[in-house]
Amino acid sequence: MARSNTATIILCGGKVDPSNLPIGTNVSNATIPVNGKPVIAWILDDLLKKGFNDAIVVVRIEDKKLRNFLSRVYSQKMKITTALVDDPRSILDSLSAGLSYVETGSAAQIILGDTLIRDDFRFESDAVYVGPVNDAKRWCLAITDENRQLIQLIDKQEDRNLSHQALAGYYFFVNADLLKACVKQSQESGAKELSAAIQLYMQQRPIQTFVANEWHDFGHIDNLLNAKRNLLRPRYFNQLRINPVLNTITKVSDNTEKLADELNWYLQLPDELKALTPRILHQERRGDKIEITQEYYGYPTLAELYVYSDLHYENWRLILRHLLKTHQEFSKIHQSDAQQRSHRDVLNENGETASNSRTK
Repeated sequence: MARSNTATIILCGGKVDPSNLPIGTNVSNATIPVNGKPVIAWILDDLLKKGFNDAIVVVRIEDKKLRNFLSRVYSQKMKITTALVDDPRSILDSLSAGLSYVETGSAAQIILGDTLIRDDFRFESDAVYVGPVNDAKRWCLAITDENRQLIQLIDKQEDRNLSHQALAGYYFFVNADLLKACVKQSQESGAKELSAAIQLYMQQRPIQTFVANEWHDFGHIDNLLNAKRNLLRPRYFNQLRINPVLNTITKVSDNTEKLADELNWYLQLPDELKALTPRILHQERRGDKIEITQEYYGYPTLAELYVYSDLHYENWRLILRHLLKTHQEFSKIHQSDAQQRSHRDVLNENGETASNSRTK
């Protein structure tokens, strides 16, 4: 159960950092689509499952896409308070804006707007989640003692032969009033990073670290792609396996007929059009089930881009022109050509295609 006096603050006030996310379709990490819904939706849905029914979301004033999404989709599901910031200079400005809505005497949990942690949020004392990372200079490293209590933070520095354990983007503070004071003091000193306020806070209250078992980071391109693969949601009758090295996806379905129809569509596709679809790399029948392995395309669909992105209308004109040209290529194939392929490549009960079977 969620603590009744805990305020939840989600920090979505920053812009996409092109050095971490070379993505030109979105102005906010929180609206980047991941398998059919934006990052912020993954975070809010997770909070609802954990029993948190209200949240303070810090948003830039000009980020109308995110503001409209929150109002349209989540205003009926939970209490959303939008804390607006006008061109924040640092994450501390965003946090200060969020904390201004927190009542005196409350606790506060802070979630970065590009982070999804599915682990439990039920804490009684000050705590942060940490996780292993490979590149020290992209993260804030957490140095702990033998009891896993936080003793030092090292922000975005080159490898110093330290254990690469970084703050994962979730922070729980029992004393939100003290946190407000620490944020204000950090701002007045000219600090820009969240670590400055955390280190002031831990001078007065100990902070325990916990390793996150399910941490999805959407703020770096490599981790974003991993998150897309790991969060892929199959239909209830499908089972999916993704090979992140070969970038392939293997599908097995309880609905054999449906998967067979899908496979046959790919197999019957004329050679001149196969470059437009993921290649079928392996196919076999196992008992009464069919297994298919094909290329995995991890980039967003046009539907996701239309709903969640910030593409200029001129980009959409180019996209539609290309779609029409693609449609013309399909139109060149006559029905009679497709009918000649209608049963040629269907899997037989031995897991072979009919055409291969005839050659033996």
